[in-house]
Amino acid sequence: MAGTTRNKKNKQSLPKKSGSAQPGIWMNTVGVLALFVLLFPYDSSLKDPFFAVRFTFLAALILAGSIYILTRKTVFAFAYKQPLTKLFLGISLAFFIWSLVCSFQAINPYESLFYLARWVLLMLAIIIWIEWGRTWSLDWAYPTLSVILLVQALVGIMQFYGVNILDVPSNAPPSGFSGNRNLYGSLLVMMMPFAVVQTLRGKGVWAFVGVLAMGAGIFALILSQTRSAWLGFLAAGALFMVIMWRYRKQLPTEVLRRIGQVAIGGGIAFVLFFFVLIKTDKSGNFSQRLIERVKSLYNFDDNDQASEAVRNMQERIYVWGKTVDMIKDHPIVGVGPGNWRVNFPLYGSPPQLPGVGDEIDRQMVRPHHMYLHIAGETGLPGILLFYALGFVLFIAGFRLLSPTKYPGALLPASLLLSGLLALALDMSFSFPLERMEHAVLLTLYCGSIFSTLEGKGAPGPRKWYYALTIPSLVFCLILGKEKWKFDYYVQKSIEYEFRGNHEATVESALSGMSKWIKLDPVCDPMELHTARGYLKMNQFDKAEEELNKALKYSPYLHRIHNTIAVAQIRQEQYQEAISTLKKSLRYCPGYNPSMINLAYSYYRVDSFEASKQLLEKIDLSRDTNLLLLYADIEKRLEIINAQKQNNGGK
Repeated sequence: MAGTTRNKKNKQSLPKKSGSAQPGIWMNTVGVLALFVLLFPYDSSLKDPFFAVRFTFLAALILAGSIYILTRKTVFAFAYKQPLTKLFLGISLAFFIWSLVCSFQAINPYESLFYLARWVLLMLAIIIWIEWGRTWSLDWAYPTLSVILLVQALVGIMQFYGVNILDVPSNAPPSGFSGNRNLYGSLLVMMMPFAVVQTLRGKGVWAFVGVLAMGAGIFALILSQTRSAWLGFLAAGALFMVIMWRYRKQLPTEVLRRIGQVAIGGGIAFVLFFFVLIKTDKSGNFSQRLIERVKSLYNFDDNDQASEAVRNMQERIYVWGKTVDMIKDHPIVGVGPGNWRVNFPLYGSPPQLPGVGDEIDRQMVRPHHMYLHIAGETGLPGILLFYALGFVLFIAGFRLLSPTKYPGALLPASLLLSGLLALALDMSFSFPLERMEHAVLLTLYCGSIFSTLEGKGAPGPRKWYYALTIPSLVFCLILGKEKWKFDYYVQKSIEYEFRGNHEATVESALSGMSKWIKLDPVCDPMELHTARGYLKMNQFDKAEEELNKALKYSPYLHRIHNTIAVAQIRQEQYQEAISTLKKSLRYCPGYNPSMINLAYSYYRVDSFEASKQLLEKIDLSRDTNLLLLYADIEKRLEIINAQKQNNGGK
């Protein structure tokens, strides 16, 4: 699609290129490698094996591309004529500036720093894709992403059936190279339009690759059990068919025939794969989960507590409601970019739902709703700017549906619009833009749409103001490496702590300390790990110092307060521990370690009845010490009651 001009006489999807504008093989190769590098790498030694790696690679690629631009006298135009392009880039800049303003009042401004750096990278990625499409072409992205979709789908399918050759870290199979089953489903849907374009426009082997990618992608999508991705896929297909019906007279008969085959084949494949999976599931567990997730799309009755899908939906609705309360409390500037997870414990951890293990840690790190997330962190102005970005992007995409003004753009534009609709729906139930792979694909969508809208751009003189991006890109690269290092030492500290090597725990945590990164993926400061190590070595003063630092970065984290209470208990400061543990349980009701510690603290100050009541909320069968404690409390209460009766008798 990219490179299409507004010349009405031109019937080709791409204009002829000559001279320096002719795309060299090496440029297409760079683009292909860039997508592979951004969608596949991971480092299993990190606490989060994916984000830091892909963020760093993206920063490095954009920095390298920027240096190339600046060292060539004539490469890109950097001059936009279309009002929609200017408006989109202007709103993107406004959103960045507003996010920066909101960061000044954040509890943890370091979290805002990473958020802002990521937005800079994505803005620059869009600009580079636009210029790339105008100067050369982005048509290489369609076969490339078809191959990537095929690989991702096959890897996910193998993971589901117990074959994880590459040992990709995952929360639950299948997850491909995403590491998260829900995000995997949404990633498959985002890549699907490229495979459809390849199927409709490709010839020979490449058309067959598109068909294979679509089929494998649909099969893996069902296996992902991602309801938001299912809805997005169906909505995207419906939008595509509506657009094709509207412009059917402008399309050749052969193209219409292929579209009909793809639509019918895709629909049949989705339904057929769904029922085949149910019928071939010998254990019945997977088919039951599939059916439950389908039912939960239209029915989440409170009485059906046995269903995991229902409990999951109830929890999300609860979190969404509490996020709305957060927005009401901070309607203008929000709580600051990246600070939703820092502030949310003030609004209440999700209630313990029947069927969920008693020892589950209820710390929430995201609301599973991108729009509420953005509104909570940047206030109503922030979410309005974000909505405006989406609105302008959709308008630009619909502008391309004019066969006379933009010949050859109808098919790819309609499919990209369908993909955008799927993403917009997915963001109402998940958090795709938090991951770099989804964000990079979105920038490619934007670049494809706006480069086609602008038309062919004549290479202009080197723009001096583009050099201003270099310092920010260098900083993003350094920040990415810092995040990479931080996540590595977080994981090492956890491993050493698990092994009981407390000196190594402290040493590893100190090695991972960063000036810019303060919280790990589950909201734990690095100082929490050093404090735990010091506590094990009975160095209470150092532990207290580290815990005070940790509270500055995450003041409402129940794990920090529980660790403070452990230090107080070990110093026999039981009344202080009781007060601290009540805070921990306020921020995370039902947190087992805090309940056990509070029960023990009550026991040590002779509040036996309060201790007993807490212990009765805990499963004591797995801990002999707790059983003995409970038995001792009962004996003491019996003695106390007997004494009261005797005193009353006298």
